[in-house]
Amino acid sequence: MADSETAEKLTEYKTGGISPFGSKKKLPVIMHKELLQYDDVLINGGQRGLVLLMDPKDIRDITNAEVYDVAKKG
Repeated sequence: MADSETAEKLTEYKTGGISPFGSKKKLPVIMHKELLQYDDVLINGGQRGLVLLMDPKDIRDITNAEVYDVAKKG
C-alpha cells in the first residue's frame, strides 16, 4: 500500500477519493476479500461527487482486482 503522497502522485486523486475508475494511468487494483460478502458497496466513480452502488464481484471483474486480506488487525 502506498503512502498518501505517493498514491496522490500516481493516481492524480486526493487521498479519500482514489478510485479504480477514470484513472489516467493503469494501476493494479487491490480489493479486501471481505467486500465480496456484500451484495452491493459504494465506490468512488472516478470523479469528484460521483459515487457508484455496485456488486463488489463486478468491481473485481471490471478492474481485474487482486483479492487479499488487507485489513489491519489489532
